[in-house]
Amino acid sequence: MSDTLYENLNKNFNKKEWDSFCRFLFFKNPNSVSEDTWNVVEQKIDLLKGTNAFKIAEVLNKLICTEREPLAILSFNGEPILQGCLSYLIHKEKCGKKGHVEKQYLEFFTSSISQKNKNRLPFYYCHGLLPVFIDDKVVNSKVYNQEKLFFLESEYMNQMNTTFSWSSASFSNVIRNSRVVFVGVSLTDPNMRRWLSWIHKERVEDIEAFNRNNHMPTGVPRVSTNHVWINKKPKSNQEKALIEAVVANLGVRLLWIDDWNQVPLALEKLLGISESIKPEKKASFPKHKKIQPK
Repeated sequence: MSDTLYENLNKNFNKKEWDSFCRFLFFKNPNSVSEDTWNVVEQKIDLLKGTNAFKIAEVLNKLICTEREPLAILSFNGEPILQGCLSYLIHKEKCGKKGHVEKQYLEFFTSSISQKNKNRLPFYYCHGLLPVFIDDKVVNSKVYNQEKLFFLESEYMNQMNTTFSWSSASFSNVIRNSRVVFVGVSLTDPNMRRWLSWIHKERVEDIEAFNRNNHMPTGVPRVSTNHVWINKKPKSNQEKALIEAVVANLGVRLLWIDDWNQVPLALEKLLGISESIKPEKKASFPKHKKIQPK
């Protein structure tokens, strides 16, 4: 499966180059690679620059070592292309600059026994991470976790019914304690909807209790959209309104875009990185009633 996933990318490398590229892209500490490996990465990184993963990494890189740096990054993919692109940008642009912590900036989290370092930005692979092979040896042997990958429906349902699994706890902890931006997900995932529903219910109850205790108006709609989902705008206004209503009950509001190539622009606007966006590419938020206090 791993070979099939990277087959098209691998065609652009000879064996030695692919070995070097993989060791950078999938290795835990990019600063441990040799100068020869780095030169290969510099020559071949253009192969990834057209992907959404690289473009999103460019936006995230602008936040690294700033007060707007994310609390964590969550991935439901079994491959580390986004993490690899972000590691490349950090290594190239920020190594040695003020605010850069140690040599390794990102920390892989693939299971409950993953190494933890409070000075590194956690990158959670909630649905496992595929091994990457070179000469039948696993390059990312210290961090991959194929046991967390889901293939059979029975495996997925078992995970869904396990309340205190590592995946559930990791996702829920980030969702509960911070505002999350969803990119490239459908929100039809039963696990994700279940976790969001629990946390949204708790949040609404806490807000209503706060209102009662502080003699503020109660009886407002039981919705509090704390998170943001970047999604392509449907053609039908009826479908658009339906989607907004359905995910509002999960504590999520929409940021509509016209096409997927606008994701980086939408992220920049949302995070306050770019103050000006061309009118035809401007992303729009639907309006929702909010529970007080905001």
